[in-house]
Amino acid sequence: MPCKICIQLEEAVAALAEPDRPSILLGLNVPGLRNRARQRDEQQIKVKLDLEKHRRSFHKTADGPAS
Repeated sequence: MPCKICIQLEEAVAALAEPDRPSILLGLNVPGLRNRARQRDEQQIKVKLDLEKHRRSFHKTADGPAS
């Protein structure tokens, strides 16, 4: 059974995979659109790494010592 943190991080990854709402992008010029895309990519990478890190550290210790 996945833990609460795993579920939240998986939902965050899924939310970042969806495209932005048009209302958010309405007032942005070309450099602003590029910056927004770059920020979303960075956020997606960070959340994926956080999920992997959580699974490695928390679930490994929850399963018991690996011998």
